[in-house]
Amino acid sequence: MEMQLSSLIEKIKKEGVEQARRNSEEILKEAQEKKKQVINNAEEKASLIIKEAEEKAAKLKDNSEKAIAQALRDAILSFKGEIKDILDNIIKREVQEALTDEFIADLIIKIAAAWTKDKKTALEIMVNQQDKKRLEELILSKFKKELTSGITFKVNPNVSKGIYIGIKGEDVYYDLTDKAILEILKQYLRPFIIKIIESRKDG
Repeated sequence: MEMQLSSLIEKIKKEGVEQARRNSEEILKEAQEKKKQVINNAEEKASLIIKEAEEKAAKLKDNSEKAIAQALRDAILSFKGEIKDILDNIIKREVQEALTDEFIADLIIKIAAAWTKDKKTALEIMVNQQDKKRLEELILSKFKKELTSGITFKVNPNVSKGIYIGIKGEDVYYDLTDKAILEILKQYLRPFIIKIIESRKDG
């Protein structure tokens, strides 16, 4: 009886140890699987974070490059605009200074001589109120001999400096005002100046 009891106890102990070993192996296996899963999840999350960071960095770089390029374009346009304004002011000042009463009177005489070479053609000139009297005096006193026809002066409030000149009765005038001369000079000089600026920038 004692023998049987001893064998039974031994069997129970053996089965218990075996069961404990199997349980521990299962627990260990499950822990290893969980560990592997945690590592895989962590690697996936890390990979996703890195990818998102790279995408954000690439987008930030692209946006920065675009912003810099736009700022550069704006700066160039602003610079060109400032140069244009400076150039316009310089030309305007030079034109205003060049259109003296003496210069305008000489211009009128040369045009009158060319237009009235073969026949007597009366001219009509439009000027501002301030210059009218002075121009009439200059032409009559200094250029009376050169005149082969009559010249009529009229006041035009739209003329700030310079003249409108045409053949009397035809109602067609050549615009020799400061504004017209300024526009002609600006159209010629602006592309020339911009070309110089751009060649300097490229070099």
